[in-house]
Amino acid sequence: MTGPAGDEMTGDPGLAARERDENQRLYDTHAETVERFVALSGRPADERDDVIQDTWVRVLRNRGGMPEGETDERRWLRSISRNLIRDRWRGQRRAIDGAHRLAGIGSALAAPPADEAVLRSERGEFVRAAFSRLDKRQREVLLLRIVDGRSAAEVAEITGTDAANVRQIQFRALAALRKHLASQQFDEDQEPRGGTR
Repeated sequence: MTGPAGDEMTGDPGLAARERDENQRLYDTHAETVERFVALSGRPADERDDVIQDTWVRVLRNRGGMPEGETDERRWLRSISRNLIRDRWRGQRRAIDGAHRLAGIGSALAAPPADEAVLRSERGEFVRAAFSRLDKRQREVLLLRIVDGRSAAEVAEITGTDAANVRQIQFRALAALRKHLASQQFDEDQEPRGGTR
């Protein structure tokens, strides 16, 4: 995008050099932080390398620097990496789900009896509904702590907070889930209270 005259978008011959210097400063200052953060994701080495590279590509493409109101460079870089990791994970999950559908996994031969399948499905719907009522931070902490099995320290690094706060968020999220599920009072022998089938 730049030519011999400097930055084509603004006409400022020094802008390209200043952006290059700023990007180099960001890299020199935070490269190890980004690498450590991505290493905590537990992804295979080749994927970690891709996420690290893609993080810096996004920084380079973001000509204006950090978003307005953001003051912590480390948090900004971690959020870029976290989003890239999530995007990769979601893409892989979609690919796996699609492959399972194509392969016929979960066919009628392997499926539980119909009444058990319906019961499991209804329970899953109640849990999903309760989970969706949590705020974004609570959902993220529960997924990382319970589903991914990460320690509070690892989740703290990923989310940009401290381990004590992660444990507090987890405690409150689980309490909220229990409260919502109790209000539904799901019993295998009766319809859930507060909901319809």
